Amino acid sequence: MDEVITAPEDVLKAEYAAALKFNEEPVTIRIERSSEKFAPLVVDCWCNGKGAEVLINGRWVETAYLPIGVPVTTKRKYVEILARSKIDSVQTKVEDRDSEKPRNLVERFTSSRAPFSVLEDRNPKGAAWLTGIVRFN
Repeated sequence: MDEVITAPEDVLKAEYAAALKFNEEPVTIRIERSSEKFAPLVVDCWCNGKGAEVLINGRWVETAYLPIGVPVTTKRKYVEILARSKIDSVQTKVEDRDSEKPRNLVERFTSSRAPFSVLEDRNPKGAAWLTGIVRFN
């Protein structure tokens, strides 16, 4: 039988508090415009029912969307939501269509819903954090 080892409660609280603090840090990004015709000028972004927050004149303002093509400072948690948001396109190709047993080949393509660049992240752990999200998502 496996032994269950629990961490002391104060350690768990400290790790959780540090993770919350990290996700509230400001990060400056620029979201790139998509190549689609009549591409939107903003991207919706929500976290637990709260719209994206943007730093304007030293104050956090809830906007529920992030503008495209301009530098914007938002909280790290919204950057994570953008990094994880993807679009999946699926296309089926049929080989030997006229045969008794045609082959269906499924091609999948995943792309970012809102590609962006990080312009400023003052936390030295920020680059590794974002690389891990993009790599494993």
